[in-house]
Amino acid sequence: MDFEWIAIALGDVAWLAVAFTLGLASKSVGLPPSVGFLATGFVLNLCGYASGEVLRKLSDLGITLLLFVVGLKLNLRTFARQR
Repeated sequence: MDFEWIAIALGDVAWLAVAFTLGLASKSVGLPPSVGFLATGFVLNLCGYASGEVLRKLSDLGITLLLFVVGLKLNLRTFARQR
């Protein structure tokens, strides 16, 4: 059996875990979580770690959705309101 996909997925999970941890740490200090997410990218890239294909596809999807919502000037709270 080919277990190469498990190694790819574990690498992406490690990136997400570090991003979550640094985002939580930056929020506890009083900074926005995005500062921790950016720090994760810089630190892991400087250490020589590369993100996997799954993480790249997820990030592309996230950026596309973010730009779509900003472009439409949607207020996400209107979707969360109960009628």
